[in-house]
Amino acid sequence: IYEHDVEILEDNFGERLKSVVRIEQGHYMDLVGVDAVDMNGNGMAEIFISKIQVETGEPRATVLEYDGAAYKTIADNLPWYFRAVTEPDGKRTLYAQKSGKLGPYKPEQVFRVNWAGNQYEPGDILRVPTGFNILSFTTGRMKTGGNVGVFTDRWGRLNSFSGTGSIEWTGDDGFGGSQIFYEFREKDDFLQDPSEGEGVYIQPRNIMFDANKDGKIDLLAIRNDDAAGNLMGQVRKFKSGNIEFMELSELG
Repeated sequence: IYEHDVEILEDNFGERLKSVVRIEQGHYMDLVGVDAVDMNGNGMAEIFISKIQVETGEPRATVLEYDGAAYKTIADNLPWYFRAVTEPDGKRTLYAQKSGKLGPYKPEQVFRVNWAGNQYEPGDILRVPTGFNILSFTTGRMKTGGNVGVFTDRWGRLNSFSGTGSIEWTGDDGFGGSQIFYEFREKDDFLQDPSEGEGVYIQPRNIMFDANKDGKIDLLAIRNDDAAGNLMGQVRKFKSGNIEFMELSELG
């Protein structure tokens, strides 16, 4: 994704990715995420584009699908952020988060998305902790057999949480890092943290899978290091970056 456009690439199986089409989404929309999953069961994955309406700061999403000749819009102005994840049983599941003008780290509701009656509808509620954001969310299975959710909070700390929405483990900061900035459009008079006032950066996605085929779930997380140590407000200039693989322990 770009600031206002989404580009669709063709996988040439080991060769360089080939650009197929670049689709404009309007300069009044900032793109923050893109996912692909076949929700309507027709064998063709839909493309879910999560966006923020610049004027209001509220989420709006568009869904595209290839009809054999071109990518067509099949749903628009959905008031959610989307995230598709691969569940521990291998099933691809689409989740959505409803948020208002207080930003992506103030979720009003998080749920699985269902396809019913030729439209996308809210399904089972996902209980999440304070400070959660769906765009960095992933899920996996612990050695004990239970599932765990993981996300990166606004400070760059990895957090794992249970099905009840309770935080089970919080790591050190320094993870995540992106140049996608959410500017607040409405002030929350109840906020106590003076650092909350102008906006926040949206953290990149995390992924869980068995990377080395040893039967243990690994967490893939991005760590981008800002040259100014994240002290320059809306300015981000990354001096280095890497992708870290971590094995899930009993703690997190």
